[in-house]
Amino acid sequence: MTVLLVFGLFVVIVTAHNITLLEVPRYGDPYREANLKCHYANDKGDPPLHSVKWYRGNNEIFRYSPGQQPQTRTFNTTIAGVTRGSCNEHVCSISVVLPRTYNMRLSFTCEVSTERPRFAVVKQTKNLTVAVTLKDDPLVVGVPTSAQLGEDMELNCTTGPAMPPANIMWYIDGRPERVNV
Repeated sequence: MTVLLVFGLFVVIVTAHNITLLEVPRYGDPYREANLKCHYANDKGDPPLHSVKWYRGNNEIFRYSPGQQPQTRTFNTTIAGVTRGSCNEHVCSISVVLPRTYNMRLSFTCEVSTERPRFAVVKQTKNLTVAVTLKDDPLVVGVPTSAQLGEDMELNCTTGPAMPPANIMWYIDGRPERVNV
């Protein structure tokens, strides 16, 4: 009696939801919340969404798990705490409080994973620099209504608070000028 053994080759293609857009502002004001959004989509036949996780550096700060109750969970961190989150099958948005340390660069990662049979994971990371940006244009005072060629002027340019501080440059007829401060 002859026994024929046939081995089949099974190929499992592991697919995960694709992150279509990760929205993390390039700069964030430490006196305002930063709004972060992770957009994702799945192809037909992909396993259902298991979870969406947000990380600040290597620390998990927020999780959305549609199959669990409660569906969202925040994690305590000393830097960039989550104040609120809103998620569904296609987008997960969070708002974070930024540290009061200027010129600090924070990395935020969105991680999307699928359910069984394989827990496939995709992730993207973007950086945010904490900085106070100018809210208004600089104010220049002391500008005379008319001036003579070669006449000295005393002008004052003032900006609102910014960190790092604003770098003020003077231009006359489109050319940069050296200024005595």
